[in-house]
Amino acid sequence: MSAGSAFALSRSSMARVLSGFAVQEENNSLRHIHTKWFQTNYSYSTVDIASITEASGTAGATGTIEVLQPPKGFSAKSVDEGGAFRPGGIVSAMTVGPRPGSTMEQAQAAYATALALSNGTYSADRVGVSNAEALRRVVAWDNGLALSHVRGQWGKSWQSALWTYYLGASSKKVWSSLPTCTQELVTASVAAEANRLLAIDPPYYRDASGKIVSPGDSKSEENAWNAALLFLAARMYSDGDPALAARWEAWARRYALTAYATPDQVSATSRIHGSNLNPNGTVTNHHIIHPDYMATAGEMKAKYLLVAVWTGTPESWECRNRFTRVWQGLTQVKFSGKWIRKPGGTIYRVGKHGAATADVFYPQGTDWSLKRRENFALMDVSMFAAGHNYAYTWARAHITYVLAQQARHADGSVYSPGETRATGEEQFAAASAAEMVELLKTVP
Repeated sequence: MSAGSAFALSRSSMARVLSGFAVQEENNSLRHIHTKWFQTNYSYSTVDIASITEASGTAGATGTIEVLQPPKGFSAKSVDEGGAFRPGGIVSAMTVGPRPGSTMEQAQAAYATALALSNGTYSADRVGVSNAEALRRVVAWDNGLALSHVRGQWGKSWQSALWTYYLGASSKKVWSSLPTCTQELVTASVAAEANRLLAIDPPYYRDASGKIVSPGDSKSEENAWNAALLFLAARMYSDGDPALAARWEAWARRYALTAYATPDQVSATSRIHGSNLNPNGTVTNHHIIHPDYMATAGEMKAKYLLVAVWTGTPESWECRNRFTRVWQGLTQVKFSGKWIRKPGGTIYRVGKHGAATADVFYPQGTDWSLKRRENFALMDVSMFAAGHNYAYTWARAHITYVLAQQARHADGSVYSPGETRATGEEQFAAASAAEMVELLKTVP
């Protein structure tokens, strides 16, 4: 379909087309998670409710709850995911060092499943696991995550706000199915992570004078995921405390504002003390211009939009901060020069007659995988859901690319061995697809 014919479609028609593809991707990924991955990693265990003394009011309760926990336990802290910077400024694919831990994988699996179950797009036939069993697993995952967080087995670390967002959102989607003690534990976990952030000023790549203070490492994605957790806390977990909700909301807006702030914004408001986005809309991470970290703008934009939709509240204007600048960096900036890989050009690639393709150009290479597309598909759908119809053709190209990847594997997985060096890619793909489905349901 050419760009011209695409825009002849109504906005609702475009949303239906994308939704059909996204639901397929979602259920393919859930098939991998609930069959091969689950069978390899999990078995149910039980915990005596009377032993959960961390949750007020539950010590006297009787009975047990089911939990699912990673075979090697939870990761107390996220590892440093810094890439390898090669002499000459070029980073090759497949050179990544340490990998993220298992807490996020489990939280994303629960989140993706909960979203699909709650909006009716979960397909037991396609996944191979009944709705009832899938719900049982979400509850047991959330039970295990919440209990282990309160017991200090993970949390209060660099990336734990993101993991807690997934826990908090998935729990709300199955809230009536959770034991009372787990509801209390999840509420305590979300509050603990949100309160921790109140004492931490958003970090920057450049300070107010333009000096790089975090060489090679923009803080855009971490500020953005901290904002997502704070928005969730303020709008879904404040328990009717307006003062607490206001504090969390104010800091959510501050983190969102700084996540993709550009140098020219520093003087625009007293809340911005530096920048994390380059003037041309690119993000520097792992010491390179990194398209994957540019795409996290859409990943976090999705979370802002969804929290607003789930709570019937407006998206704050800070959440719209410079997302279109990132989009321009992906689609319009042409790269060339000594430190740029050949043949140069834009990150998003067009084909004949200017039609969108699924090709992605990494100007200075990558340390994850050259075959990642689910992150770009989510970026595109987030832009489309926010009202930018020009993102439709890119979304269609990137989603169908992921579907083609999945079609290679009977279990619905996206990647073949050796195609990525990042663990958790399959769980991320499931969460991304589930968010795309949710976003597209908001398009009238």
